[in-house]
Amino acid sequence: MTIVLYGLIAGNGVKVLVKEQVDFSNMKNLVIVGAMLVIGLGGAVISIGGADLTGMSIAALVGIILNVILNPDKKSKQKSD
Repeated sequence: MTIVLYGLIAGNGVKVLVKEQVDFSNMKNLVIVGAMLVIGLGGAVISIGGADLTGMSIAALVGIILNVILNPDKKSKQKSD
């Protein structure tokens, strides 16, 4: 059952990337997705106090942080529109 759950989550993620027409010829986008996939599938674990962050939660946080760091111009473009 877990395999089906993770398969559905991955399939839904791919559907969103295709629907939003993410440009993977842009190296920044490729780095973000690559880092998220490796961390999410690699079984990374971070313990903070009594809580453990595992694969998918760390991958989501890394994706958000990398997107803010590598694409700072998107924020300024949205404000100017």
